[in-house]
Amino acid sequence: MAADARERILDAIRAALGPGARPSEPHPLAFESAPASAPERLESFRAELQLLGGEASVVSDTSACARWIETYLRGIGVRSVAVQSSPLALEVANVLHGLQIEPAAGRTADELERIDCGLLEAQALLADTGSVVLVLSTYADRLLPYLPRTCVVVASVARLHGTLCAEALGAIDGAAAVQQGGEAVIVTGPSRTADIEKTLVFGAHGPANLAVVILM
Repeated sequence: MAADARERILDAIRAALGPGARPSEPHPLAFESAPASAPERLESFRAELQLLGGEASVVSDTSACARWIETYLRGIGVRSVAVQSSPLALEVANVLHGLQIEPAAGRTADELERIDCGLLEAQALLADTGSVVLVLSTYADRLLPYLPRTCVVVASVARLHGTLCAEALGAIDGAAAVQQGGEAVIVTGPSRTADIEKTLVFGAHGPANLAVVILM
């Protein structure tokens, strides 16, 4: 029955198009609104993330990144941090002070849920939506964007793209190849929902706090 209905719909479309009609060639995706220059991308990313309820900062180096994270986390009462097994996240974690730092590797879901914050590295930042793209290769790393109540993401400014373009996709694919698999996750702001009585609630399905630190 479903197949018959499909054929009737296709016959109606063919009749409407006429005997000489041919399907048009698909148009390439065009992102005309994507910010072009590096300063525009930075400003767009920060503004978009702020609108979503997140926070972004631009710092000069790893030490400055650690200082900003320490101040941010203390301000919201975070004491413990689980770190993704990625180079930049581990590098920043090594210079954090005054916090309980734990590698995520080997942790169970229950253990990660009891940790206040996940520290992750983005493989791409998307300026037009304020999104971060993570490539997560292990069981524990895959849980980090969801279980801790706070998520802090670090990334080099070279990872900042105007939109999800071919260059960004190439960086994501390259990271997945280096890590020999895994999954890519796009995070756009803190977890939020307004399903219950149209009241906006943060942290219903994931972290209530999201901060992104971009290293120049």
